[in-house]
Amino acid sequence: MFHKEGYTTIVISMFIIGISILALDKFVTNEIVNRIISFCLLVVFLLILFIYKIPKRRFRRDDTTVLAPFDGKVVKISENEYSEELGEKVNKITIQRGFWDYRMILYPISGEIEENQNEKGKIGLKINNINIIIDNEQDVIFYDNVGKNIKQGEDAGFIKKCRKIDIYLPLNSKINVHLYSKIKGGQDSIASLSI
Repeated sequence: MFHKEGYTTIVISMFIIGISILALDKFVTNEIVNRIISFCLLVVFLLILFIYKIPKRRFRRDDTTVLAPFDGKVVKISENEYSEELGEKVNKITIQRGFWDYRMILYPISGEIEENQNEKGKIGLKINNINIIIDNEQDVIFYDNVGKNIKQGEDAGFIKKCRKIDIYLPLNSKINVHLYSKIKGGQDSIASLSI
């Protein structure tokens, strides 16, 4: 299964690569060169499929747990830090996505979307006092609007170019990851909340 953001790209690339391989058969007479170029085109197509692939995962929903919103590595943990974006002290976890990590964003908790904003050069999503903030130029798409009730592990959006996402947690949360931990979206707990 593939992410809906990729349907157009997959169909267009399949068409272009298919036409290119057919044209190679007609215009490139050297069999070895033909096979090498065809192989390279197929590798490009497989890479496009990989970018938009949705991994099969089992979700364990838990109201006291904040799940990783996407695959990546924890690159920064700040506890009891003042956030200028939020105007209060928070715990912050910064997750960086690697090239081979899946690009789908999942909701880290269940609840109602309180904010979905694009201001001050940032994209922000707030659910039950947990904030996900991304640099605006990083090109991330969040699907749902304010007021929608969402479930932990549901598809929240798609990462086009973004490499890092900051998760802002309440001060009374317990961080469950260590610096440089590899995490899987929707599977690994990054924090526990006190209810």
